[in-house]
Amino acid sequence: MKVYLIIHIVYGIITYDSNTITSFAYQYSGGSKCISPQQRQKTVYFSDIFARPPKIILQTQMFDLQHPYLNFTLQIMTVTTDYFILHQKCDYSVVHGIVIRWQAMDDERIQVINEFNMISLENKTYSHINPNVEEAIISLINLSYKGSIKFNIEISELTRKNVSVVITNPNDGLKNLLVLGYQVILGVKEAISNFSSIYTTAAYTSPHYNFQDSSWLITPFIGFSYDLTANIRLNLTHYTDQQAIWYQLNSFVAGTHWQYYTPQSHQPAWLKYSFTTIYTALECRTLRITQIKEKQAVFRNSFEVEILETYQLFNTQDTFQIILDKSYQLINIKIYAKCFKNKSIKSYLNKCNGCLQNQQHQFQHNCYGAINTINFSIKLFPTILAHQELIIIIQNLDCQVFQVLYNQEKSQVQLIDIKQIDT
Repeated sequence: MKVYLIIHIVYGIITYDSNTITSFAYQYSGGSKCISPQQRQKTVYFSDIFARPPKIILQTQMFDLQHPYLNFTLQIMTVTTDYFILHQKCDYSVVHGIVIRWQAMDDERIQVINEFNMISLENKTYSHINPNVEEAIISLINLSYKGSIKFNIEISELTRKNVSVVITNPNDGLKNLLVLGYQVILGVKEAISNFSSIYTTAAYTSPHYNFQDSSWLITPFIGFSYDLTANIRLNLTHYTDQQAIWYQLNSFVAGTHWQYYTPQSHQPAWLKYSFTTIYTALECRTLRITQIKEKQAVFRNSFEVEILETYQLFNTQDTFQIILDKSYQLINIKIYAKCFKNKSIKSYLNKCNGCLQNQQHQFQHNCYGAINTINFSIKLFPTILAHQELIIIIQNLDCQVFQVLYNQEKSQVQLIDIKQIDT
């Protein structure tokens, strides 16, 4: 008798993960130097499977870089649901060691902008997708140089659509900087809690920070003041007890306390990986529908949408995207629908988000007699203090309004659907 053993492997779905990459540092078991000309890559596996490829956040925690001239690059090549690939290329001299702490998050309340290996050093403005991001932090990942350098990377402005980054240049401190790589991490108010930036010229021990719920303490570098005295050697180590976390920053590398300490700036922050803020859709709690004979109906399009708070009118067949400021406690929308004989206007409006039943208002109005217009006066009420991103789609026989929400997943909720149908 034959017995068959069937093994069923069950994978869990995770939404966040974190670990450290030491294979690019000879000081660690299994690690090695990068000696030019050389390139290599590391496939980093997550502890389990993500539902979607996550966002990857990098912080360099150890540098041991050759002087006086060094040129190397570092970048993420691929991100999947179960791993990402980090690529290192050494074009000149030796990278003795670089240690990367990484976090992976599958959540749309966080956005990561990668600026890998910038060669033409310039201030930049990046667009971002979530109008409700309110916090941002920079993480300097790698740098190359041909002489002394002095600079910081800073967030200069954050708006509903853009984030601007400046590279300071005191006393022409960028002239010897060859390559610069960094990330911009953006998040909703709850996501990132920044501390003041810290500039150190000698070994530093941080205060003890009491643990925060569902948060990592991140400590990215944001600038350097390097005079070529010796290699850049910096080692940032975290420590914990039952109540708190703290870190030390020193030049203890490869078992030796090196005399030269590279002055630099870093910025500690709490980074949330599990959120309590849930963004929910606008609700239609007040509605007035009128059927009239419009004298100018023959000259008007099938649908027109007017936003009273912003004085915006949309009356062509197209897709429009707008952001309404969070200061509006009420949003008034008027929709004009042309009505034709032997046709009906069917409408659906989002009534409430938490209703178990009857989540929508539903109506059907017939076009009869002299009636050629149906007007909808709609009052939409915010359910959370937030900027409201709307998508308006006007077609010949249909008018729809969606709201875009960023929670763990990005979603579109249909607020309004008004369509012309056969009677």
